[in-house]
This record gives sequence, structure tokens and C-alpha cells, in this order.
Amino acid sequence: MSGSTGTYMVGSDPTEGGRRKRRRLWVWPLLAVVVLGIAAAAFFIVQGSRAVALDAISPPPDSVIDTRPVSISCELSRFVPGKGVLTLTVDGKAVSGADLVTREGLVKADLTLADGPHTVALAYESGGVLSHRVDQSWKFSVDTAAPTVSVGSPAWFPSLTARNTDMTFTFSEPATATLTLDGAQVAVHALDSAAPGAKATVVADEGEHVLALTATDKAGNVTTQKWDLVVDYQAPQLSTEGLPDAEVWKKQTSAAVTLTVSDFFADQVKVAADLDGQPLTLQEQSAAAVTQTTQGKKAFGFETGTLAEGTHSLDVSATDPAGHVTTLKREFLVDTSSTFGARPLKSGAEGEDVKQLQRILKLKGVYQGDPTGTLDDDTATAVAAFNSQNGLTGGEVVTVETLKYLLGYIRIDVSERKLYLYSGDGQLVKTYGVAVGMPAHPTPIGTFRIITKQKNPVWNPPDSAWAAGMGPIPPGPGNPLGTRWMGLNSPGIGMHGTPAPSSIGTAASHGCIRMKIPDAEDLFDRVFVGTPVQIVA
Repeated sequence: MSGSTGTYMVGSDPTEGGRRKRRRLWVWPLLAVVVLGIAAAAFFIVQGSRAVALDAISPPPDSVIDTRPVSISCELSRFVPGKGVLTLTVDGKAVSGADLVTREGLVKADLTLADGPHTVALAYESGGVLSHRVDQSWKFSVDTAAPTVSVGSPAWFPSLTARNTDMTFTFSEPATATLTLDGAQVAVHALDSAAPGAKATVVADEGEHVLALTATDKAGNVTTQKWDLVVDYQAPQLSTEGLPDAEVWKKQTSAAVTLTVSDFFADQVKVAADLDGQPLTLQEQSAAAVTQTTQGKKAFGFETGTLAEGTHSLDVSATDPAGHVTTLKREFLVDTSSTFGARPLKSGAEGEDVKQLQRILKLKGVYQGDPTGTLDDDTATAVAAFNSQNGLTGGEVVTVETLKYLLGYIRIDVSERKLYLYSGDGQLVKTYGVAVGMPAHPTPIGTFRIITKQKNPVWNPPDSAWAAGMGPIPPGPGNPLGTRWMGLNSPGIGMHGTPAPSSIGTAASHGCIRMKIPDAEDLFDRVFVGTPVQIVA
């Protein structure tokens, strides 16, 4: 068509009505899409509101519990038993239906589990168009046993030997510790090592105490252990009474000794003593009360018995419960007689009696030296040889039996007017006729010994009425003592020769034992200073 102002296309409507018509054509599909979207969103919202969710679990993750059985529970919101698939596993093993409890919003199982770590896993999957899953796992530990406690040091525990003692304790598992001494708190620290335990410095006075340690593990299990503690860090004290202080006993041959031990634990102190290496029997005395210094006292008594001439050694030891030892050692020389035969002799003896011993041992062929007056090693060896030759058990000691064998003995029978000489083994060596004391001056009866020997003696008148006005008589044919004098330890009494042999066999002397001069000289050469003399009625 000519004369138009625009281009005209077939099928198009350039008018307003046409344009409206075209808009209606695309609005309806868009509206349909929106409606479908809203419907889908509403569907998913509804499905989501119905999905099961895990809200809480027990035991909590990484917790430690101290009870058995263990209650495992899972709170599941919107959970309905019988819908979906539910699995609860413990340590990789599914919990059986008999042990599993399910109810709306809760899954639970009460199980008996061993002490140690455990792993729990919960898996849930719902059914339906849209599937929902819950997949959760966690760990916890069961600990129903209390920790064990042992003392690591000191090795001598529960006895402590110092006022300040560093102690260590070991535990079977990690635990916190508290320590008390007699109820008072003691500072405790963890061990420096990786091992579970504790250390502390215990400060305690001597005496008995109670030490208590409490260990609490992570699960709250508690162990309390108590020890009766003995603290003893001072050695006992020793003192003696009745033992002479002198190094040389000049007048004393025996002693009754009291040993006193002072210690906090006096009743538990062990005391031992020996004399010359031989144990002494100690008799406990009445115990003394505890003093203000808290030290108790305990006393023991013993007797030395009659001691031989020579050096002696006393050794005493006192040991307390902690092992502290106090010793007392005393050495002393007994030298109370110079008369050989009067006393037994041992190493260290000194004096004329030892010289006489050495002379006799030389005559017996067991000693080669000169008389020194000291019972030294050579003399002791000679004594041991003599004892051995004669089957005696004295060893290096001149015992009473040794003296008997060395000296033999004399027996004088007053009624028989006879003198019998015996060897050390009791064999009769020789018999001599003698004169004895007249009735007015009888020969004394008893046991004596020869204390002096003299050749060609001077006779000195005794202080008696019958000798009044008499003076000394020098050696010679008229000497009343003859040529030999063997004096006894009875004043004025001895065995001697006589210029009046006709008196032999009678009671004619002033108490002495008269012998024929040849017999007196023969006896003189056979006996020694110290030879025992028994005079019987």
C-alpha cells in the first residue's frame, strides 16, 4: 500500500492491543515456573523438618568414667523407632537388638565394658524419596580400678635414717597425689620422669610417725595408703659402770659390769658383747624411764668371771632399728700376782710369774729364749705347743689345767708323815718321809703353793715365843733348814731339810715339813715356784 509511514510485516500487530497479546503469551509459563519452585521449596522444607538429627551423646567424647555397666545414649531429634536403618557399634561390633533400647528421640544401650579405651559409632539412614543420614563416632575410656601406689625410694623405707628424706612414689596410672605426715600436709610434686608418680621431701623428728598418701586418677578412683614410719637418724649411746678405767688391773681380777644404751628406740636396740672373742651372756636390767630428751635407756649386766693374768679385750656393739651401730672397745691388762701358778696366764701378762713360766717351758723343751717377763708371741707359741703335747685345750693360754701339767702337785699326809709328789697328769712320781708339826705347833691343813725356793738359806727366828732370844743362823751344818728351803704361802711354813734326820716320821717341828737333807735337795730340783701343795690331816 502506497502512502504508508512505516514498514508493514505480515503477522505483526503494531497496535497496543497487539502488544498486550504478546505479553500474555510469556507470563503464564513464568508463573508456572514460580509455582513449581515454591512447591519444591515447600517440599524440601517439610522433608528437612522431618529429618533425624543427633543432639547429644553420652559418655561425652574423650571422657573417663568409673562405673560399670556403661550407659551409652544418643539423643536423636525426630527419631521414630522402626523408621529408617539404625546401627550402634562399640569397638567395631554392632550392639545386638537385645541390648539396644530405642524409643522416640533416644537410642540407648547399657553394656559391661572392660577398663580401657573404647570407640562408639552411630549410623542412621532414613528411607523415602529423600534419604537422610546420621554418622557419628567418638571415644571414651572406662576406668573402674583405683591406682596402685608403691614407694620408689628410699630403699630402706619405712625406716628413715635422716631427718630430711627425699621420697618418690610411683603410680600404676596418671593420678594426682596428696601426702600427709601425722595429719599435716606435705608438699608433693610430679616426678621428673614420664612415669606417673610423685616426689616429696619428708621432714620428721626421731620417733614413730604415720605417713599417708592419697592418689586420685582421672576417673575419680581413689587409693589411700598408710605406712607406720620409723625415723631414726642418731646412733645409740653406750656407757659402762663397774668396769675399771685403769689400763692395768693391779688388784681386781673380775668385774660385774652394767652396760647402758641410750636411744629413742632403746627397747629395739640389739646389744652384743664379747670378752676375748667369746660372747658374753647379757642379763637385761630394769629399763629406765624416757628422759626429757626423748631418749630411752636400757641396761644390761654381765660378769667377767675371774680373769687370767694378761691382756683382755672387751668389745660391745649396739645396733638400732635403722642400722646405726655404736661400738665400745676396752683393752686392759690384769696383773695382780707375781707368783707363778697362782693365776692363769695369757698373752700380754708381765712379771716374775711369766719369767718362771718361761723357765719351766724351757725345761720342758718348748721354749728357746731367755726369761723376759712378758708373755709375748714366742712364749704364747711355746704354751700352745705344750698344751698340744699334753692333749690340753688351752691353746696359747696358760689355763688351770696347763698349770697343773706344768707344775704337778705335792700332797702331804700329816697322819702318815708322808710327802707325795705327783706329775701333772696325776701320776705318782716319788714318796718322801717327813716330820710334821708337834701338837703345840701343828702343820696347817689346806691348799697352798710354793712361793719361794732358796739354796743354803739363812735361818731367821720367827716372831714366836719359842724363838725368843734366838738370832739368825747362817748356812752350814747347824742350820735348822738344812741346805734347801721351799717356802709356802702360809707365814713361816715351808718344806726344808733338817740336821736331825731322826725326827723324820714324827710330829716334832714348829709347823714346817722336815725332810732328810738329800730328800729335800732331790725335791727342790723337781718342783717350781707355784707348785700346789695340798696338806691333809
